[in-house]
Amino acid sequence: MFGVWPPFPIEVFATYLEDASVMAALEHRDRICEFVFNLTFSEHERFATLMQDPFPAMTSLHILSRIESVLPITVLRRSAPHLQSLTLTDVPFQTLHRISLTFNDLSELCLRIMTRPGYVSPEALITGLSAFTKLTHLTIQFGSHMAFNRPTGRPSSLTRAILPALTAFQFEGARNYLDDLLARIDAPQLETLRIEIFH
Repeated sequence: MFGVWPPFPIEVFATYLEDASVMAALEHRDRICEFVFNLTFSEHERFATLMQDPFPAMTSLHILSRIESVLPITVLRRSAPHLQSLTLTDVPFQTLHRISLTFNDLSELCLRIMTRPGYVSPEALITGLSAFTKLTHLTIQFGSHMAFNRPTGRPSSLTRAILPALTAFQFEGARNYLDDLLARIDAPQLETLRIEIFH
C-alpha cells in the first residue's frame, strides 16, 4: 500500500499492534513522524520491544496507556532522538527530570494523570516540571474520578518552576489544585490559558 505512494510522512494511530495497516506502516519506520497508541496491557511489552528500533523521523509520541514500567527512558532516546512532542499517562513524577535531560528539545508535553491513587501534590508535579525550560505547550489532565482533597497539616514550601518559553497551558482538574499549581509556575511568555474545572 505505502509503496505506491510518494514518501509522505506517516502518522500511526494504534489500538492493536497486529492491525494490518499498523504493520504496513511499521515497515516504513523511517517515515513515521507521529505515533499515537492506546494498547491493552498484554501488548505493552511488545511495544517496548518495537521501540528499541530507530524512528529517525519521529517528532511526536503519544502514550495513552500506562507503560512506563516496560519503556525505559533510554529506549525512547535511542528510538526517537528528535522527539519534540510527548504525551505520558500516569508516569512517575520522579522520572520527569530524567525525561527533561534526555529530550533537551522537547517543546510540547502532556501529562495524563488518570489512575494513580492518592494525592499528587502540586509541589511534586512542579519539581518534575522545573527542568523543562524549553516547553512551549504544557497540558495536565486529571481523571474526573480522582480525589483532590489537600492533605492535612502544615502547607508545603512554595517550590516554583520557571518555564521561560511556555506560551500555552491547558489544565483539566479541580479548582483548588489549579490554584496551588498556578501559584508555583512562572511563565512570562504565556499567551493561551485553557481551563476545564471538575465539579
